[in-house]
Amino acid sequence: CTPVPGDDIVGYISLGKGITIHRSDCPNVKALMRNPERFTPVEWEEGAVQRGFRVQIAVYSWDRPRLLEDVARTFSEHGANIVSYGGVVDDQLAKNWYTAELGDVKELRGLLTALRNIEAVFDAYRVTPS
Repeated sequence: CTPVPGDDIVGYISLGKGITIHRSDCPNVKALMRNPERFTPVEWEEGAVQRGFRVQIAVYSWDRPRLLEDVARTFSEHGANIVSYGGVVDDQLAKNWYTAELGDVKELRGLLTALRNIEAVFDAYRVTPS
């Protein structure tokens, strides 16, 4: 479920894999609750410089000239490094997705707010397993 620093997390003692870390709202956690004794408290390390956590972001907008330029600049202004991207335009609706490296969930929230404020963008959100 790719938690990033700042997400509420839980640890699960997995057979053969050690402790796996999940966001507390991860759909897998509900399934793992069959064995509640295998959960263990975990927390993010305080004070550590944490960079390079990857998150997937979807951006939906009306297509327009220079849209990609504005989106890329917004990622850059928020210190996010885009490592992969893709998208399609169908009937003037642009559906784009990005994988970006960010430091923590606070940075992610700021980036998503800024993306939503770009002209023609009507939604930007973190893609999580459903």
